[in-house]
Amino acid sequence: QKHSIYQVQEVQLVRGENLLYQWQMLKKEEQQLTDTQQQLTDQQRKLQEKQQQLVSKYDELTEELVQEKSRNAKMQIARLSLLLVEGEPCPVCGSFEHPAAQKHTEYSNEEIIDSEQQLESLENQLQQVGEDRSTNLLLLEQVNDQFQTIKQKMSALKEKQQTTYQTLREILQPLMKNMLGQTVLKEGADKEPADPLLAEGLTEKEIATTYFKCQQINQQLKEQFALDSQKLTEVQANSQH
Repeated sequence: QKHSIYQVQEVQLVRGENLLYQWQMLKKEEQQLTDTQQQLTDQQRKLQEKQQQLVSKYDELTEELVQEKSRNAKMQIARLSLLLVEGEPCPVCGSFEHPAAQKHTEYSNEEIIDSEQQLESLENQLQQVGEDRSTNLLLLEQVNDQFQTIKQKMSALKEKQQTTYQTLREILQPLMKNMLGQTVLKEGADKEPADPLLAEGLTEKEIATTYFKCQQINQQLKEQFALDSQKLTEVQANSQH
């Protein structure tokens, strides 16, 4: 009868070993997901900071471009005013009278050329920053999508961990209680087996230790059973002589 008990316990231990391995693999996968999640969080933060910088730069360049266009327009008007001839039509509005022709500030050719070059430079910078902003935003959206995928995987993994962990507890706790009971009976103690792990419930850190403790107890009981069987055989053989 005891032999059959040990066999049942061994079957449960094998099942527990498989579940323990699954649980450990799930914990390892959780750590990998946590590491990936941390990397994505860092990327997300950096991309958000860069996006803010690009948006600010784009707004700044837009304002500069508006101001430079206004300045260049004044230069063009001033240059046209210098070409106006009294009595001849204005090439812009067609008027024959030019009362404000002398009120415009005069600009040198160098100033006008510099303004046009500045306009071209600002337009190129604005285009480049706009492209960088769009590219960075796309990367940020991709990281956000990856982050959501990781969160979903982590949630599913936690559920699987909990199911595996609960099943493992259901196997190990009664197994441990039964083994401790056998140990107490073997020692002849008149008390219920008490173990902190059973009283408080198994924690994740204690689960592996408890499993190996079950293995050790089962092995000790098997060895003790073998010794008892051998002694019983010897006693029976001696009584026949």
